[in-house]
Order: sequence, then structure tokens, then C-alpha cells
Amino acid sequence: MHPPGLAFENLPLIDVVRLSHDHCDHCDVSTLRRLAAVHDPLFVAPLRHRDLLTPARARRIIELDWWESHSLPHPPRPPRSPLSRAGSWLPCT
Repeated sequence: MHPPGLAFENLPLIDVVRLSHDHCDHCDVSTLRRLAAVHDPLFVAPLRHRDLLTPARARRIIELDWWESHSLPHPPRPPRSPLSRAGSWLPCT
């Protein structure tokens, strides 16, 4: 395991966290919990990730289905980020 490239304490203000998937080998729930507590960001994630994010104390959650997108309210032009399927679907055991 490698240490993070930037210490949590040195992160800038985090407005949005985008989750693409929740593979157990690289989805760190304790970090999600810490982000929620310190930054209260908007979490944008695939459907059914509310089950992961709510116990991590995320308050603002947008769930998207395949190919849906959500415009973020930041000027000058709201970025659009469609959710596309990628990677493998391996169960976490």
C-alpha cells in the first residue's frame, strides 16, 4: 500500500466528491466519513451508493443511473459528468 499523495490536512476545501464505483479494495469508507465531517461535500455516485454513503455520514448525495449526468452549480459553465460503466464487477468477500 502506498501513502496518499497529499495529507488529508493539506487538502483544499472539497465541494464535490464523485464516486465511480465502490470496489472494496480501493473505496475507503473512513476517508469518505472524514470528508463528510470536515468538508460536507456533495457526493455524486451511482445508484444504490446511498447505502454506502449514509453510514459514512454524507448528507448531500446525488445518485445517477447509467448515462445520467448532473450539472454542478459553479460558474462560469456548469461541468457535466455522465456516469459511464467501466471496469469489472467483482463481489467483495
